[in-house]
Amino acid sequence: MDRQRIIEKLGLVSDGAFRVMDMHMVDWGRHIIFACEYQTVTLDGIPDDPIMFNMVLRDCREIKYRVYAHIAAHEQGIVTKSADMAELNFGKGNHRKDMHMLTNHFSISVSYGEFVIERGELSFDFN
Repeated sequence: MDRQRIIEKLGLVSDGAFRVMDMHMVDWGRHIIFACEYQTVTLDGIPDDPIMFNMVLRDCREIKYRVYAHIAAHEQGIVTKSADMAELNFGKGNHRKDMHMLTNHFSISVSYGEFVIERGELSFDFN
């Protein structure tokens, strides 16, 4: 799973939770921006402040998206505003291997040209 690569590249503390807070398709899906947060919990159970960042896929050519939110609504009666990330595989840029993400509300596979993570003014290339 590539979540550990994000932790290392951004200099985060391990054993936190990744969440997708929002997803934006730009230029009719040519670019996809996932607004994400990473949050750890102290030993006494108090949540640390979340770290916000964007996962950006550029030059997307094919998107396969499946929604699971209806399952949460049926089982729990509510759909949360964030999606807990269960699995993440970056694939390979330049359309060589699709990126795959699985959350509790959706799954997505994307053929992309470039994958970067933006945190504030910083940009980290994951190609």
